[in-house]
Amino acid sequence: MIKKLSLAALLASAALSANATYYQITLSGFNQDIVANGVGNASGSTSKAVDAADWDFVSADFKVNAGDAAPGGALPANGLINSAATAGVQYQLANYTGNNALQLDASTTTGSLNFSANHTGDLYVLGSTGSGTADVTITVKFSDGTTQAFTGVNFPDWYGGTGYAIQQIGRVNRTNNTLENPAGDPRLYERKLTLLQSNYSKTITGVDVAKTGGSGVLNIMAITICQVPVVGVQPSPSTICETQNTFFVTSATEASSVRWQVDDGSGFADVVGNSVNSGVSTGTLTLTNVPASYNNNLYRCKMVSTCGATVYTVAQRLSVTPAVFITAQPAKDTSCVRGSASISITNSGTAVNVKWQMASTANGFADVPNVYPFSGVNSTRLDIAYTEDTLDGKIFRCIVDGTCNTATTTPIQFTVLPSPEFTSQPADVKVKALGKAVFTASATGHNFNIYWQASNDGVIFSNINDNGIYTGTKTNTLTIASVLPASDGLTFRCILKSNETSCNTVRDTSDAVKLTIDIPTSVNDVELNNDITIYPNPAADVLHFSTATTYMQVAIYDLNGRLVLSQKLKGNNISISNLPAGVYAAVFMGEGDKKERHQFIKQ
Repeated sequence: MIKKLSLAALLASAALSANATYYQITLSGFNQDIVANGVGNASGSTSKAVDAADWDFVSADFKVNAGDAAPGGALPANGLINSAATAGVQYQLANYTGNNALQLDASTTTGSLNFSANHTGDLYVLGSTGSGTADVTITVKFSDGTTQAFTGVNFPDWYGGTGYAIQQIGRVNRTNNTLENPAGDPRLYERKLTLLQSNYSKTITGVDVAKTGGSGVLNIMAITICQVPVVGVQPSPSTICETQNTFFVTSATEASSVRWQVDDGSGFADVVGNSVNSGVSTGTLTLTNVPASYNNNLYRCKMVSTCGATVYTVAQRLSVTPAVFITAQPAKDTSCVRGSASISITNSGTAVNVKWQMASTANGFADVPNVYPFSGVNSTRLDIAYTEDTLDGKIFRCIVDGTCNTATTTPIQFTVLPSPEFTSQPADVKVKALGKAVFTASATGHNFNIYWQASNDGVIFSNINDNGIYTGTKTNTLTIASVLPASDGLTFRCILKSNETSCNTVRDTSDAVKLTIDIPTSVNDVELNNDITIYPNPAADVLHFSTATTYMQVAIYDLNGRLVLSQKLKGNNISISNLPAGVYAAVFMGEGDKKERHQFIKQ
């Protein structure tokens, strides 16, 4: 089922809070008081010196005598230090009247500080070393019993080191109450401990500190937490239809900035704002008119605190069900009477149901019945096995149902063309040998071809083509010039075939008609011409001729129409000595279609 989201409900939970990101942690576990304060001797308000030379830090309210001037450089009386190393970081020192430092020296090399409140995030540690430097390992402890150790953390000597949070805070000698305030010194240093991403979801309970190197006396005085964003509402997965809208919503505290990210299969990257994606830097990512290409994208929100601590929401999947669209269809289709037709469409998306409908007008559609001549009525191809003329003018359409929507083709006009038919049949023809035979037929129809066929037995017919014997073989009139006696008894018929692709099996065949040759039995039966004179007739070995016209070829046929002699003419004599005695026809051929026929007797 496609999930529909309430925008109002989603936005109501999409709050982001950028409350105070840095938290000064109240610590327990301090073992020394190293800040002289109040009125009286320094040794009276401290328990131990910062260094091996018996010097301590001094508070702004420290005086040996009530009437003495305040120290020229000192720690703030309220113990609140604004870090010079990182903007926004503050440290709250423990009360100067009690232990306010975890001190590790040659005799005490390890110690622990416990947190009084539940926080998680990167740690900023404030400390310094007297009479040298110190290398330490700080192990952060979590409520689930796991830890993260930071080794090789270095704290410089309280004079002249780098990375300080505060400088020129003065010092006092515990033995003689001498105050010093050199320019820039002494100093307290800031060291940042960045947690692993996997530990940002864990609550810190405290730290263990171990001095691992250096000759200095280590003094840890405060810890501030850069609180990571805390996700209040995780985004939920979303399932929608293509072109619908959806939202991913989250809420968090301690987040100063957010950025939605997407993994389209190539890894997470920031979502780019465009016509589809909006709110990419807010608690609500809005996706509008979502395309199918967004299917299976993973979305998460990246949240960054003021101090740079980064967390990510749970990644959730977007499922986009493709909508169905008609991507290709014909505007019309055509068939012939007694032909066949197929109407096909294509669609995008996943179809769950397809049906064809038919109407006489654009407003009277009804489902196409799944009976002959129709098939494929529930597919994207409708087949019509036999196209009656009653289908002419019908309108078809295809309806495709998807999970999300329904797509319908525009109306498809169907035309049934009349098939080619003969309106008059050819007739039998009888001609004399070497005469001209003409067969004629008439036909009507739409876009068709005509061709003639011939048969020796009236059963098996073959196509004939224009050549020296036939002309008009692809027209309604077939002409046979100079019909030979051998053609006697040939049968002819005419074929009509539609040129329409859907009608290429539709044809009509004329009646078969017969060609009869009136074969002459004597010289008197042959039509004579006056342009050529032949002699002698009868002739024995040589046939002479005379004419005023130029003839180039002569063909001699016997009474059965068989060609017995063909030669080019040279002079006015034709040798017939090799011909058996009998009656022959001599056909003289000149330029163009000029022909003369004469009959002679060979003795």
